Amino acid sequence: MSSSQLDSELISVSLTPLIHLFQHHCITSPKCQCGKSDETTEHYLLKCEQYKSERTNMLQAISCLSLEQVLPSNPLSSSDNTLCTLLLTGSPSLPLSTNCQIFDIMFNFITKTGRFA
Repeated sequence: MSSSQLDSELISVSLTPLIHLFQHHCITSPKCQCGKSDETTEHYLLKCEQYKSERTNMLQAISCLSLEQVLPSNPLSSSDNTLCTLLLTGSPSLPLSTNCQIFDIMFNFITKTGRFA
């Protein structure tokens, strides 16, 4: 396993939204702290209003990368699932350096939100 794959695995393990903890009977409610939705990975990364500023910065950084092979020119016009997958695991279609940049952008987003601190 490459360093980039290991880093992606660590991000995926670290991102344990409340919905997963609820499904494993570790908590009594899957609701996000915002109260608007269950906390899924998609909600946390792309929709939760609590992290709007951090998400805007993340998506601006992502849109500066050369991702034409895997996303349309505007990342927000891609499906939420496609964008979440790219953010969490990168893509084998992209160079290692680009996947590392995606990892750094995601790590910065997670750090700035403080959600998983």
